[in-house]
Amino acid sequence: MCEICKRVRCKPNCPNYEEDWQKKSRERCVRCGERILLGDAYYRMHGFPYCETCLDFADVESLVRICEISKREWFEKMGFECVEA
Repeated sequence: MCEICKRVRCKPNCPNYEEDWQKKSRERCVRCGERILLGDAYYRMHGFPYCETCLDFADVESLVRICEISKREWFEKMGFECVEA
């Protein structure tokens, strides 16, 4: 995070903004649309790129939708055991 503008990606009016940021970008996150810069961690699901920030702050419903599985199956893959009362 930039110490001046407090953003992950600086805007053009920030002194830390890099003019050649487009040369350093790989592709865009399908969730937020932000460019993924070379060297940044990101994930792929079904061939689509997701930035690490989006997945860090995604809720369960969003992750289930991204994974294209049921919530029950997602919980079981996370290690939870379904117990019927």
